[in-house]
Amino acid sequence: VKICLDNYALSNNGRYPWATPLNDLDATYNDQENWLFGRIPDNLSNSEISFGGTNISGQWNCKTHVGNSNTQQAWWINWKELVFYGLADRYKPNTTSAPAFASCAAGNCLLINNASTPARYVVIVAGTRLATPNQTQRNQNKSNPFYYLEDSNQSANQSGEYTFTKAQLSSSFNDMLIFQ
Repeated sequence: VKICLDNYALSNNGRYPWATPLNDLDATYNDQENWLFGRIPDNLSNSEISFGGTNISGQWNCKTHVGNSNTQQAWWINWKELVFYGLADRYKPNTTSAPAFASCAAGNCLLINNASTPARYVVIVAGTRLATPNQTQRNQNKSNPFYYLEDSNQSANQSGEYTFTKAQLSSSFNDMLIFQ
């Protein structure tokens, strides 16, 4: 997923796509304008509109989706529910080139606990259901990050200036977080 996002930004002035809202549980996850935390979108049409309709990469060009038809790989269909995405407001879709990352500082990018460098985006892959916190009702609560994520990751919001948690895997924390 990180490679997909990085390739997308390379083709789109250093900017990343909108996220899919957590309550979008259709077979195809649609990006939503001004949505900074959610799941990885399958459909990038709103991101393309935010680029002024001139986005030359309105579709993914990576291993989760193939070809211009944006057909999903079978493994991605089974895993995409577990993959969350947070985007810094500074790197959202826009018609201008993104600012240099060197100018990305706390307050205009995402923060990661215990990391000295802020991030343009985070990708969080939820681990198996945990007993503490009680995530056993995940299938009935797919739009609530509490049933997938731990610690402060559960409370991510749309501000684009949120601090995410990256920690050692344990019996009460199993989020895999990467960031760029």
